[in-house]
Amino acid sequence: MNTPTPVGQRPAPITLPWAVGTPHPLQVPPQGGYTAKRCVRSVSNDYDPYYPEELKAPETPAALERMAAGVAYEDDIEDHLRTHLDPRTVAYLEGDRTPESKRAREQETVELMRNPGDVTVIWNARLPATVTVAGETHRDVRISEPDLLVRAGDSPIDGRWRWHPLDVKHHNPFQGTAKARSWQATPLEQLGDTPLSLTAEGTPRLDDAMQLAHYQRHLEWLGFAHTGAVGGIIGKPIDDQLYVIWHQLDEKWHERRKTSALKVYDREFQLRLEAIAHALTREHDPNWEPLFDCGWTSSCKEDPWREVIYHELKLADSPLLLPGITAARLTPHEERGVRTISAICELDVATATAVDAGVNVRQLMRDAASDPDPARDIAEIVGTDTKKARTSLEKLKAGGITTVGDFFTMDPHTASYAGSGVWRLADTIDQARAFKTGEVYRRRNIEAVELDRQAIELDIDIEDADGIVYLIGVYASGRHTTGRNSKSRAEFHSFVSWDHSDDGEAEIFATFWEYLNDMRAYARMKHYGLRMFHYHRHEVLRFRALAEKHAGKPGIPTVEELEELFASQRWVDMFEPVGQLLWPTESQSLKDIAAHVGFQWRDETPGGDNSIAWYKQAIDDRQDPNARDESRQRILDYNEDDCRATLAIRDWLTRAGEARKPGSSLKSIAELDQMLNPRQVRHPAAA
Repeated sequence: MNTPTPVGQRPAPITLPWAVGTPHPLQVPPQGGYTAKRCVRSVSNDYDPYYPEELKAPETPAALERMAAGVAYEDDIEDHLRTHLDPRTVAYLEGDRTPESKRAREQETVELMRNPGDVTVIWNARLPATVTVAGETHRDVRISEPDLLVRAGDSPIDGRWRWHPLDVKHHNPFQGTAKARSWQATPLEQLGDTPLSLTAEGTPRLDDAMQLAHYQRHLEWLGFAHTGAVGGIIGKPIDDQLYVIWHQLDEKWHERRKTSALKVYDREFQLRLEAIAHALTREHDPNWEPLFDCGWTSSCKEDPWREVIYHELKLADSPLLLPGITAARLTPHEERGVRTISAICELDVATATAVDAGVNVRQLMRDAASDPDPARDIAEIVGTDTKKARTSLEKLKAGGITTVGDFFTMDPHTASYAGSGVWRLADTIDQARAFKTGEVYRRRNIEAVELDRQAIELDIDIEDADGIVYLIGVYASGRHTTGRNSKSRAEFHSFVSWDHSDDGEAEIFATFWEYLNDMRAYARMKHYGLRMFHYHRHEVLRFRALAEKHAGKPGIPTVEELEELFASQRWVDMFEPVGQLLWPTESQSLKDIAAHVGFQWRDETPGGDNSIAWYKQAIDDRQDPNARDESRQRILDYNEDDCRATLAIRDWLTRAGEARKPGSSLKSIAELDQMLNPRQVRHPAAA
């Protein structure tokens, strides 16, 4: 493929290594701003002739809802601009998705960038991938549709007007909880004026910045980019005010503040161009093989190629299906020829424990081979004089490595991982073994799961959307045993508001808290034990946020009251007892674990993201009332099933043991050691 001839200022040329020895006539089609953010394998499949379009899975309800919400929000922003900005300064470009309309919009965009007149803002711009200069055609590998282009400065630079790219996003422009600091921002009504300082908590979103970087590189190629490399995001309002949040695209804000958005974009875009170029050679290369692997993460569950990718990973016995293993974490395994889950199973756990402890395993193996006393304590050779040594010694002894002789029997192949930066090697081996056998095991040194069952149990799950908690579900179950007679009862309580307001949120939280207090009082009066269960951190985080947000309102608990509950034995995160076991699942999510113990959701597409889509339908006044009621009932059923799922896991753990020792009848993963590593190497001095 020929590199495009530069048109104006542009970055270093992009070159693509072809798999076939001679240049291939096929060219990579121009790519949009989302390509650099998508899964590499998924992008490759789009252009691989081996994969027909019909293998793509349909869009999920959540994805469809996000796209619809994004389009509607862009319309709202356009209306806002038309209301507040001088119409002489804004060009609103019209068009549809036909090729003719796209070309017309490209020509209009370029002409406005060249000769803007009074125009300082171009709405619905489209940048071309092909331009003609002095009769010669030049082609870029990008196609871009920035929502806005904003003119930089009041005069041209070197004879050209310069422009900043802006994009509209239907989400908070910041993410995380980093310490509040000042960011450059412009109220949308003052677009074109000097930015002001806006204090906000969090950091700019990398995915937003990468899309701006795509537009910036395209503007550079066309010669219309401002050298300051600045772009803007119009996200959801902050304190009821719409802002443009400015991103300094060449500033090191990403990947732990080591890399700029432009560098991340350049790297990721190049990688996907290589993937596309390689995919296009499949029909012409008899020895063609895929270049890229990809992991299996939560985002994959909405990918159009999700079913194809999952089954390929499964057939390949790929370690990427194991919880926590990403493409980057797979690298140390691949460097040692360990490319399958089965191969990971064959590694030695004791040696892996030493690797995880951060000691020089191979040197200690050599020292042990020449040591005359195999029973000597490892503290004498590992040392205790530094904090690092003491930490390593603690990890070794926790893993059962106590004597010099234990090092002599270690596996050289597993020892080769020492110093490689491998992620949790011993745990990965155990997880791989559970995955391959399809059984649940107790983790090492776990005799029984720490789970306290009581007469009254409340399973709690919340649903929220767009920053509003609209539903708190409680599945209350009780068991009372007298002699040989046992009585059980269960009922679902939903504290719900469909008005999507702060007042409605406060009301359901207060009513829920009153219910909890009533249940605690009832348990005390009857002398019954009471436990409240949830799954992972979401409920705790949201309840804390609700207490802070609605502090002082009637019935709202204080943060201190909440913390007292969370610190008590009555409040239990089911994720913790689940984590004391090794599960043959791709994750420890509620959906995966509950499905493994046989629980089934009534809905065919259960999921938190999908429930948000149903919620949009449940509060949409334009919906038919019957359809609205169906969406509301669907959410209530889904929430109840989430609550019942945690109970199902708890009941399964109890059956796998007994009430006082849940899971105790499950095998320990340590029992597989001799089966998979039957070596019986003895120290010479012990012979």
